[in-house]
This record gives sequence, C-alpha cells and structure tokens, in this order.
Amino acid sequence: MKSSILFFSILIIGCSHNTDSNFKPQHKIQPNQNVSIIKIDTIKVVSPSDQFFADYENDSLITNLKKKLFDSDYESYCRLREIYYYTGNKNEFIYYAISFGSKFKNGEACYDVFSLLEHHKNEDVRFMANIYLLKAEEYGSERSNLFIQKRFSDKNITLNEYLKNQVK
Repeated sequence: MKSSILFFSILIIGCSHNTDSNFKPQHKIQPNQNVSIIKIDTIKVVSPSDQFFADYENDSLITNLKKKLFDSDYESYCRLREIYYYTGNKNEFIYYAISFGSKFKNGEACYDVFSLLEHHKNEDVRFMANIYLLKAEEYGSERSNLFIQKRFSDKNITLNEYLKNQVK
C-alpha cells in the first residue's frame, strides 16, 4: 500500500514538473466545463472456457470428432475429452473413454475411465476403476504406475492376478 502511494506521488510530481519553460498546454480544462469522452473500440476477449462451451454446443464439430474417434484418431479423442472436461461434462465422456480404450487398447483412455470412477461411492464401480487402472498400465499409460503403487500392496500386480484374487 505504501509503495502504491509513493509510486503515484512520484508520478504526479513528475508529470506536473515541467522542465521546458516554453511548454504551454494546448487545452486547459476549466471548472464546470463539459468534457467530451471519446469511445475507443473494444476488443472482445474470449476466455478458453467460452471457446470450449461454444465447441460443446457445436453439433457438427462434436459429431465429426466422435466419428474420427471411432476411426482410431487419438487427437480427436483428446480434443473431445478437453471439450467435455472443461465444460463440466466429464461424466458424459466416460462412454467414449471406455470405447476408445477398449477398442484400440489405448492406455490413456483407460486411465481416463479410472480417473472418472476412482472416487465413486459404490464399491462395484471402484472395482471397475481398478480394472481400468490395471488395463491402462497393461496398455502403456505412464500415468497409471503411480496410482498402482498407491492403490495396491503388490506393486507388480497384473490385471489377471487382480481378477483371480477377487474371485477367491
């Protein structure tokens, strides 16, 4: 606060001090004089979230991304995931994550399924989350290893071992 006051004081003193004795202001505003205000064109700034909402509502874009996703296009998968996540609709995305992860053995998509299900209240849903975490590891997801170490006592557990242990 003190530095702000000091800055503005220096600014006012510096601006009011005139080193050129021949300097005369062109216009002097008199008390009670009407002053015109010039409107400067504004630039519309669009936040990233606004763009994601616009994309989410763009049916042709969403349809096109879904079509490409089912043709094994990972970039379309990632773009669709961004749109769903950043608009607060990530739970609606789970179908596409499950489909892409299972159909194309994609570890990152399986990890997305895990991340969407891991905190669910239902024990069966959390069981399914564990399955997708282990699938993510099996399919090469780099993010899954840390969570496997946190979640399982056996750090080297495989999906098949996990399923066998659950049947016992």
